[in-house]
Amino acid sequence: MRDVIDGGDQYRKTTPQELKRFQNFVKCRPPFDVVIDGLNVAKMFPKARESQVVCTFYSFIFKKHKTVEYEESKSKEKLK
Repeated sequence: MRDVIDGGDQYRKTTPQELKRFQNFVKCRPPFDVVIDGLNVAKMFPKARESQVVCTFYSFIFKKHKTVEYEESKSKEKLK
């Protein structure tokens, strides 16, 4: 975490309180496989409305995640 956050003046765009909340959020969760920066996703399509791009992208990811969970549960049932 230190290598990612301590890259100069981290308080230029955040506050110590916000940084502490983020660190607590990360610490209290299981390890992440993927982290998606919604703002960068939105900027990939400059002619589209940013909010719509992010909403569409997250909907797509959510549906894919549900499909993967469903397929994994079917595979586990077959093994029983």
